[in-house]
Amino acid sequence: MRRLLVLLTLIAAGSAAASEQDAKLSRLAWSAFECHELALIADNQPEKVRLFRLGSDASTKFSEAVRAGKVSDIEMFNFVPGGMVDIVRSTDAPSAEFVVGRIYQLVVVTTFEWVTQKDSGGKALPPDKWVVDPLEMKGIAQTKYRQANCELIK
Repeated sequence: MRRLLVLLTLIAAGSAAASEQDAKLSRLAWSAFECHELALIADNQPEKVRLFRLGSDASTKFSEAVRAGKVSDIEMFNFVPGGMVDIVRSTDAPSAEFVVGRIYQLVVVTTFEWVTQKDSGGKALPPDKWVVDPLEMKGIAQTKYRQANCELIK
């Protein structure tokens, strides 16, 4: 009986760890898509492609895990970026690919606004101070790309 209890505990712990890893894929997807957008603005073609693929793969696996019921509410709260929760929980989403597209859209818009509409401290700029010059945007994106250690995302 004791062995059975130990075995059940180990199985439950393994399942919880796998479920936590599924939830953490959302963070990988967010970071990869964010760095993809920074690389796009900074005109870094190889990194743009690599990071898009990574974000797409991670968000697809995450979306499929949520649809399969493998990510608990607690894990959603603890590990999933806020804006992604509503997207992946949408019951009318026709497919995982649709959800991936919505996640990508959210991250790209957020990142573009971060580059063009926020100061270096993250505070919102008044509209007349928004960055519209492509060369200035490129410089800001390059700096944010380095600060975020995007090249280390694997």
